[in-house]
Amino acid sequence: MCVFKRLLCGLIGFAAILTSVFLSACSRHGRTLYQSDAFRISWLIEPGRYEDIRILSENYLALCKDEQAGVYLIADSTGKILSKPLDACCLSEREQCILAVTRDNTYVFYATDGTLLSDIAYQDAFPFQEGYAAVCANEKWGFIDRNGPEVLPMAYDGVADGFSGGLAAVKQDGEWMYIRKDGTTAFACRFEAASMFSEGLAAVKENGKWGYVNTSGETVIECKFDAAHIFREGLAAVCTSSDEGEIWQSLSTDGAVQFTVPYVDASDGRTEMVGEFKNGYALISSPLYCLIDCEGKTVLGEDSAFLTVFSEYDTRFGVIPTYIPAEADGTPGKKYGYVDIHGAEVLPFRFAYASPVAGQIALVTEYDMASQSVKVGIITFMKT
Repeated sequence: MCVFKRLLCGLIGFAAILTSVFLSACSRHGRTLYQSDAFRISWLIEPGRYEDIRILSENYLALCKDEQAGVYLIADSTGKILSKPLDACCLSEREQCILAVTRDNTYVFYATDGTLLSDIAYQDAFPFQEGYAAVCANEKWGFIDRNGPEVLPMAYDGVADGFSGGLAAVKQDGEWMYIRKDGTTAFACRFEAASMFSEGLAAVKENGKWGYVNTSGETVIECKFDAAHIFREGLAAVCTSSDEGEIWQSLSTDGAVQFTVPYVDASDGRTEMVGEFKNGYALISSPLYCLIDCEGKTVLGEDSAFLTVFSEYDTRFGVIPTYIPAEADGTPGKKYGYVDIHGAEVLPFRFAYASPVAGQIALVTEYDMASQSVKVGIITFMKT
C-alpha cells in the first residue's frame, strides 16, 4: 500500500511538472493565430491585459495598466517586465535608452531597467543616436550623452535629428551647418536648410533649391530640386516642379535618375510618402498608397490590398499590414490584417489596427462589442 501511495504521489508530481511546463509554454507563446511551414503567429499579450501598449523598438515595449493614471512599465520583447512603474509615457528606445514624456509635457530619458538617466527634464528631445541625444531647454538645443550631462552646450537654434556618420546638422544665427561630436565645425559651408547624413550624403538647401553634399561638404548632386529626401538603400526621392505639376524621381548616389515615381497624391489628408526604401520596397502616397520596387514598379496596393502610411514589408516573415473597408457587422472602422508581397492574405482581416512587424512583434487592436471599446495586444512571429 505504501508503495502504491509513493507511485501515485510520484505520478501526480510528474503530471504537475508536465502541466507547469505546458502552461509556461502557453504563457510564452499564447494562442496560435496562424501557422505555416515557415513561421507561426501567436499572442504574446492578448487584448485587454493592458489599457495601452507601445512598441518602443523591436526589443522593448511600454505597458500601461491604467491609461488615466499614465503609469508605464518597460518590458522586453518577450513581455518580461524590466522596470518599476514609471510616471511618464514611454515613446521610443534607441541604444538602450528610453525617451519618455512626462505629465507636464517635458522629455526625460530612462535606462531600460527604468533608472532615470538624468533628473533634467527637457522641452524637446530626439532619441539617442551614435551615443548622443539632441535636447532642448530654454529654446536652445544641445547634446547629452548616456550619463546625462551636456556634452555640447545649449547653443543651437535647431537640430536635424542627431548625429549620423559622426556629423550633426545644427542651426545657428539663421543658418544650418554641420558639427562633429567635439563641437567643432565639420566644414565651412552654410545652408538655408539641412538634413541628417544617410549613406554618406545629406540633403541641403541653397538659393531655394535642394541638392546633396558629402561628409567633406562637397556638393555631389547639384542644388536644383524643390524637395529632396534622404538616401535609403542607395536611392533618394527628389521633386522638380513643372508646368504640369510636381515630378518626383528617384536618384542613385551619383545623381543619376533611376526612375520617375509613377504618381504621388497627398491630398485628402494623406501623408506625403515618396521613395524611402526599406527591404527593397518604398511606400508612395496615392489614392490608396502603393508599394513600389527599386525599379519604380508598383507591386502592391492598386488592386490587391489597401495600404496605410505605416505599411512596411518585413523580409523575415514576408508580411505587410493592410486593411479592408468596414463591413456591415456592427463594428466600426476598417479591418486590418497581414498580406504577403503578392497581396495574399496571411492573417485574416479581423483587427481594428495592425502595425508593421518590429523584429518579431507587432501591435494589434480589437474592437470589443460588449464594452464598445478598442483593446490593444501584441502578437509575436516565430520561425517554425
